[in-house]
Amino acid sequence: MKCPSVRFVLIAASLFLGLLLRGIYAWRCYPRAYRTDLDRYESLAYGLVQRGELALEPGHPTALREPGYPLLIAGLYEASGGRHAWVVLAAQTLMSVLIAAMVGSLGTELFGAGVGAAAFAAYMLYPQAIFYGASLYRDTFVSFLFTACVWFTIRSARAGAEGRRALAVAGLSAGVLSVTSTAVALGAVPACALALFMQDRARGLRRAALFLLPVLAAGGAWTARNWSTQGRFVFGSTSGGGEIYQAMTIDADDLGTARQVLRLQGDPLWTATLRLPEAERNAALTRATAVLIAREPGLYARRVAVRLVKFWRLWPYRRAYDESYRTVFFASLASDAWMVPLGLLGFALLRRRWCEVPAVWLSVLALTSLYAAMHAVIRYRLPLMGYVILSSIAAASALGERFIGALRPAPRRPTAS
Repeated sequence: MKCPSVRFVLIAASLFLGLLLRGIYAWRCYPRAYRTDLDRYESLAYGLVQRGELALEPGHPTALREPGYPLLIAGLYEASGGRHAWVVLAAQTLMSVLIAAMVGSLGTELFGAGVGAAAFAAYMLYPQAIFYGASLYRDTFVSFLFTACVWFTIRSARAGAEGRRALAVAGLSAGVLSVTSTAVALGAVPACALALFMQDRARGLRRAALFLLPVLAAGGAWTARNWSTQGRFVFGSTSGGGEIYQAMTIDADDLGTARQVLRLQGDPLWTATLRLPEAERNAALTRATAVLIAREPGLYARRVAVRLVKFWRLWPYRRAYDESYRTVFFASLASDAWMVPLGLLGFALLRRRWCEVPAVWLSVLALTSLYAAMHAVIRYRLPLMGYVILSSIAAASALGERFIGALRPAPRRPTAS
């Protein structure tokens, strides 16, 4: 009887262990699934199920959050016959497996089967993927859409019907992403459109236009809805203005602390906008941020530099988390502390191979630049981490091969007789 290969064992073992860890952690977190609805996605979803409106209060439609994730939760509630968070967590677990599979398959194509299997295993056991898969945050869904958009953009370069189907799925993923996370779509969609042109310059413009059609349709429908309910143009959501204003006016070390609350309470503009309707408040804070940037470009440049470092920070700040800071810190040391630097190094070290799939590195570069310019939070990099993990595994493999090659004795030269 033939023994299974090492790669098969690695994939099977990591799949089993990853699913087990997600199940255990989801079971542990389940009692607080509705008590910690900080971003209000679940409340918005339940409003859709009960009243058919995206609103936190009956009769008051909101654009506080993009509709993609609340619509997903609402659909899963309808399918399961009730307000069951477990069905959402189960769907997110499946998404994690699919992300790992896409990352692993790309690794196999670019760097070999061993790297692909190791990348699959690393993502399945990645602590942040496990954590956010067991919560009612949109991060897992956004990560899945982003990974699929990039992955199918890469496959759209193939000839024939396979390439056309891949392009259609890439566009669909981008369209849903555009109404799920405006910020991620702002980075990923232009990057993938540019990659389509780079993959096939002869047909690139036409393929990029087809790719963008679902984005324009979904984004246009959401914008029209907001114009109708809010009475003005709303780009994405009405929470963005507050986010970028805080990122401009408050030091990174103070964000997420009691000092942030005190700083905002003493800010006349912030307190004045609290009395405005959400769309007007968002517009006022966006304008105020633009004025501050124009008036203090040096301060803005420093903020951008700090945010750039913060986005790729190897462990989180000491804050109040669902788990103890010690647990979060050591989980970061065991994962991000080596994956992030090695992954970013891998894009440079293995640039010839990465140049074959421009959608990956263009998306990583675009999102990094976007969040540095606007507002960076460590968890915002989760959509990128599948490809960064792949890059770290590929870089480790390449460096390992070089090290082993250096240890081998040089072949002896034949001596003249």
